[in-house]
Amino acid sequence: LKRSNYGKCVDLYTYGKNIKTTTYSRRKYGFISGTSASAAIVSGMCALVLSQNHHMSLDQLNTVLWKLAGSVRPQIPPYIP
Repeated sequence: LKRSNYGKCVDLYTYGKNIKTTTYSRRKYGFISGTSASAAIVSGMCALVLSQNHHMSLDQLNTVLWKLAGSVRPQIPPYIP
């Protein structure tokens, strides 16, 4: 796969271009792009929800994410990354 979000339908996505982040040198900031940046954002959302709901199941977390995310671009045809 050329991208990790390719398939008949993407379940959840977020932006991943020019995300401000820390760097390893001299307390500076930099920018990253790609699925690594967007995966960190979704992981942070999951961590925030789970921090307030310690006993939440994976199915319940998926439901919450679906409710928070909504349908932003329903017109995207299948197999478009």
